[in-house]
Amino acid sequence: SILPEAKIDDELQARIDAEELNDLASFAGDKSTDSKPMPAAASTDSASGVIPPDSAGRLVGRLKSLPRSDVDTFLARFGISRVRDLQVSDAQAAAALLADLEAKQAPAPASGDIDPFA
Repeated sequence: SILPEAKIDDELQARIDAEELNDLASFAGDKSTDSKPMPAAASTDSASGVIPPDSAGRLVGRLKSLPRSDVDTFLARFGISRVRDLQVSDAQAAAALLADLEAKQAPAPASGDIDPFA
């Protein structure tokens, strides 16, 4: 716990509230799924800037299950070399592309499991 030596006035409190929060669990390597999501105030309000660290972490987790060629396709599509450099304005397109890449990797159902006459 860190306590300020001086009283925090309204101006300083407003500056503190305006700062972006960091997801400390991701820095500590906590991979548990029971962690609470970051408050909405911590997310980027405009369509500019990079995605929040927690969003980047979720994307990285999903990308790790794909072949390197698909990861390269993902990065090239958005002109980035690191997932954490993805722009907020590209987040929806990134999610759609990732879903497509994951669907492409999903195993096809065995032909014996599907009744073609059903």
